[in-house]
Amino acid sequence: MADLRKRLATLAEQTAAAYNCTAAVDYLQDVPAVHNTREWVGAALPTLRRTVGEAKVFPTPPTHGYDDVSEFVNTYGGLYVMLGARDGELADDGSVRPIPGGRGLIPNHNPGFYVNDDCLVQGVRLHCNVAFDHLTGTLTPAQ
Repeated sequence: MADLRKRLATLAEQTAAAYNCTAAVDYLQDVPAVHNTREWVGAALPTLRRTVGEAKVFPTPPTHGYDDVSEFVNTYGGLYVMLGARDGELADDGSVRPIPGGRGLIPNHNPGFYVNDDCLVQGVRLHCNVAFDHLTGTLTPAQ
């Protein structure tokens, strides 16, 4: 994140300088990255696989995305799960690629972002099963 902030500041300052202007970059909200711990992932995997199927549960590559859920996860534990809500499929190298003829893989917080409503039921099932298993002691991360 520090490198990204430095690069963005440089980009803004140098672009402004090219037009004989100045720029200042301020970060108004310092949010830590989301890190899923092995303990929580290991505890949740059986529930995730049972709920959506073995083939639909896979690790995703790291991203520069972040979310304020990290404050909760870092304090109380938990994990961040990506729900496949766009027209994508898993490539052989583990990346997600757009489905031919689909609407693309437009990221969150973009005016073109969409959600495939069919996946929302699966998302609710996933959340309910994880919560139920956690509350009944089936999903308990090793401490």
